[in-house]
Amino acid sequence: MYRPDPLDSSKGRCGAYVHRPLLCRLFGFSSRRHKYDQIELSTCSTIREKFPEACARADIGIAAGMSFPVFQEAFMRVASLDASLGNRVFPINRAIREALEYLYWKKPLTRKYARVS
Repeated sequence: MYRPDPLDSSKGRCGAYVHRPLLCRLFGFSSRRHKYDQIELSTCSTIREKFPEACARADIGIAAGMSFPVFQEAFMRVASLDASLGNRVFPINRAIREALEYLYWKKPLTRKYARVS
C-alpha cells in the first residue's frame, strides 16, 4: 500500500489510508527510540496532518511517561521467535504474506499444534 513520492522514491505515503490494514489501525500511534534513546511518537504523515491535536496529546503523554508500543521492542519480540527470520525487513503487505506462508504452509506442525483427525 506504500506509494513512493514520484519526485523522491525514499519518501511516500499510504496509498489506501481509508482502507488501511488492522496493523496500521492498531499501531497508528506508536513510538520509537531516537538516537539518544528517548521515546518519541512515530506515526504516518496522514495521521499527523488529519489529527494534529491528537498527536500533540500523544507527545505530551509520552513526555509524561505514558506507555506506547515501541517499534524496536516489538521488533525484538518478533525476532526472538525465529532469529533467522526476525531480521528480514519487508513492506507490510509482503511481510504479512511471508509470515502467513511461514506459519501455515512452511513450518512443520508440532505435536502440540497438530490437527486431530
